[in-house]
Amino acid sequence: MTVTADRTHLYNMLSNLIGNAIKYSGEKTCRITLKGTVSSQEMALSVTDEGIGISEANQKRVFDKFYRVPSGNLHDVKGFGLGLYYVSDMMSKHNGSVTVKSQLGKGSTFTLHFKNLTTMDKIRVLLVEDEPTLAMIIKDTLDGEEFEVILAATEKKELSTI
Repeated sequence: MTVTADRTHLYNMLSNLIGNAIKYSGEKTCRITLKGTVSSQEMALSVTDEGIGISEANQKRVFDKFYRVPSGNLHDVKGFGLGLYYVSDMMSKHNGSVTVKSQLGKGSTFTLHFKNLTTMDKIRVLLVEDEPTLAMIIKDTLDGEEFEVILAATEKKELSTI
């Protein structure tokens, strides 16, 4: 399975999800499952735990900035409510999404959904280069599944095409 993502942010997102699974494991033995799946539309990475779980009402807000699931007057888990917001924001920037499925007392599954490059719109790049050989080298390097390269000798010539 190959995921196209920024290495640092992917590491941080997975670290956050695994760290949360550990923090919210409750009194039980901490058991975490990582799973990757591939379909024609997406690649998904899931982190599943058997921890305390999240109520349905709170699942709707866990990706909000500064939101923390209320735990009454108990403050045994530290945090600022930024971790899941970060995961959601980074997945959006990767043209993907994150979902949660959870049951109180049974655990949670957080899934990172990455669109397959073949299902994504290509990024259009206007390459302005008056040296034809250099232009072709750059075009050949960028052309492919992610980018559609439009060559122009001057910026005014091709601006109307993008």
